[in-house]
Amino acid sequence: MLADLFGAHFSEWAVSDIQRIMRRTPMFIQTSDGKFTLELDVEELDFDVESVRVRSVELLRESTELLGCDDLIDRLEIAGHDVTDITTGVLALVLRGSEHIEEIGRNRFRYRK
Repeated sequence: MLADLFGAHFSEWAVSDIQRIMRRTPMFIQTSDGKFTLELDVEELDFDVESVRVRSVELLRESTELLGCDDLIDRLEIAGHDVTDITTGVLALVLRGSEHIEEIGRNRFRYRK
């Protein structure tokens, strides 16, 4: 499949290596089914985006530290949200849409005062 698109450039690469690189690249978002996409419309997600955004803002406001998306997902789950369809990349995309949150580094956020 990659050879069809890019010729011999990736023919020697293992799929796991390519996936690892894509996970580390902010422009790729991995969905809960393991697929990668370049663009994702938050309105098409299968969960209540606004509810997750509002609760995340509350969690960040209550915290005095930077929180990574993994930690936020855990805290959302403890708060009763269904996090089945939420990956770190998807949550980061949702949070970037909030005026009250500032991204520091990759997928690490804090409340903006």
